[in-house]
Amino acid sequence: MRPVFDVSAYGAAGDGVTNDHDAIVRALYREYLPTQFGLHRVPRFDPDEGAVLRFGPGRYRIDGTLARVVAQHRLVVEGAGPGRTVLAFDQHDGRPLPGAPFHRDPRSRLAAGGHPGHWVDELTIAHLTLTTDPFPFEGSDRTLGLTALSVGWCRRLRITDVEVAGVPSFGIYAHHCRDVLIEGCHVHHTHVDGVHVSRSRGVRIEGCRVHDTGDDAIAVSGTEDHASSNVVVTGNEVERAGSRGIAVFGVRSALVTANRIRGTYQAGITVCVHPGHAPSRDVAITDNDVRDAGLHPGERPPEAPLWGGGAPSGIAVVDDHEPHVGVMLRRVRIEGNRLGRCRNSFVSIRRARDVSVGENRFDGPLVTGPRPWDGGEGGVGLSGSGVVAPAGPPGAVPVRVVESTDVTVAARTGGHAPPA
Repeated sequence: MRPVFDVSAYGAAGDGVTNDHDAIVRALYREYLPTQFGLHRVPRFDPDEGAVLRFGPGRYRIDGTLARVVAQHRLVVEGAGPGRTVLAFDQHDGRPLPGAPFHRDPRSRLAAGGHPGHWVDELTIAHLTLTTDPFPFEGSDRTLGLTALSVGWCRRLRITDVEVAGVPSFGIYAHHCRDVLIEGCHVHHTHVDGVHVSRSRGVRIEGCRVHDTGDDAIAVSGTEDHASSNVVVTGNEVERAGSRGIAVFGVRSALVTANRIRGTYQAGITVCVHPGHAPSRDVAITDNDVRDAGLHPGERPPEAPLWGGGAPSGIAVVDDHEPHVGVMLRRVRIEGNRLGRCRNSFVSIRRARDVSVGENRFDGPLVTGPRPWDGGEGGVGLSGSGVVAPAGPPGAVPVRVVESTDVTVAARTGGHAPPA
């Protein structure tokens, strides 16, 4: 049985005022030994057996980094439940270090896992809330700071029943991991992505609620050197996404299924291309319910602009960047989805190969403007064989295919709403 280390036994107050950073470190580590590479932390437990780092009910103010503190094998970090246990990271000096991307700034946040050359096995983070004290950038209308929860170089990562709220960067960010489960989390009011997994293998994001994000609600990505693979995104609820609802880019073998999406600034679900990222292939988008894609946000004030741009649609398989050498998007299947009101198109395909649009239900209606589709020269809209959809305004096409090859469109839909 794993030993339990309760942070209150090591001086953590959990009163929202006291800085509990040092007490948390003391709970995990017995002493620090100097080495030629700096201080070496000696844990209080045998890493082969693991341990539980427990936070009781309370609000734990943390002023200082926990980077490489939660970095032992077989460690469980657990609270008494979201809302009951709150880790509040003080980012009063939240401006990123010069030259450091804001999601990799090593200061006040929970940065867990290993580092290049040192992998951590079996890390679990569960039953707590993470939030931060954001710091507004001078001259900027957007508050940017540090990622609340970042995990890297971890095998068998579990993040379950965690709330991340009101943070000035990503909510949950995992990178260079293998066997990742993010389950039953509530992520909201983030200034960048809600949940983002990058350069990882064996990823499952399930049963999460993600809403009011500044960028993508859920994203999985991979670079040319480290593509993500074997990805499942299922059973999630997305509302009011500042860019895409679910975005997949630089991924090999992914299933996006049974998600509910309401209100996105760009596409509801997209397989796309980002500069510097790997091609995507073998992606299935099935049995999702997407509505109000491209129609958020009409109500946000102008002083709170959102990320992203381009033409939205319900489901998009698009390469909107300059033509590459070769096709970056291949073998995508779109089937069994239900799409309600969307901007421009229910499905849009651009610069892709071997895309199958099967039996989907288009309830509509379609709307256009104020950001119309920019199809480029030679853009052609297709209804496809058997496509039935509500009549839309000029420029709106149910299924739009541009500069793509080996695309089959044989959708049969029914029960659609009357045209707008």
